[in-house]
Amino acid sequence: PPVVFYGSSITQGGCASKPGCAFPAMVGQMLDCDHRNLGFSGSCKGEQAMADYLASLPMSAFVCGYDHNAPTLTHLERTHLPLVRAVRESHPDIPILLFGRPKAVLSEEEQARRAVIETTCTAVNGVFIPNEALIPPAISPWATVDGVHPNDLGFHHMAKTIAARLIHSLKKESCI
Repeated sequence: PPVVFYGSSITQGGCASKPGCAFPAMVGQMLDCDHRNLGFSGSCKGEQAMADYLASLPMSAFVCGYDHNAPTLTHLERTHLPLVRAVRESHPDIPILLFGRPKAVLSEEEQARRAVIETTCTAVNGVFIPNEALIPPAISPWATVDGVHPNDLGFHHMAKTIAARLIHSLKKESCI
């Protein structure tokens, strides 16, 4: 089954120079596996209908990062755990990787959002990927087009980090 990615325009690959440079495509290439990119620019809000749809999909792993599209912290608190829990209940044995905003320095609100994601991760026995691991501080000035959306350099670092964690998780789960 494919690795399913769900997230914002960052998952969609909104500022990649070509589709193959979006991080989900690069992860698929690095792992030589099929993937589904369910990135929704501006419209990834963790709705119940989407949780139900995601839970119904066959998948070998689930990678989720929609923090940027949650309009408020309260919205993220209200939707994040139910969405990821729906996937976990349908797929009790797959790796679930969760991440927030790929950036090195977080504001106070962004730190609160990260805490929501970490709480979800603990509740579903997932793998949390720290924000600064996705785009390391040393490259962050050159890794986005606008301080938010990764360029090819940023996507490459995201892909390397996510692929490494998936390799470890999938082997641990005996999925490959």
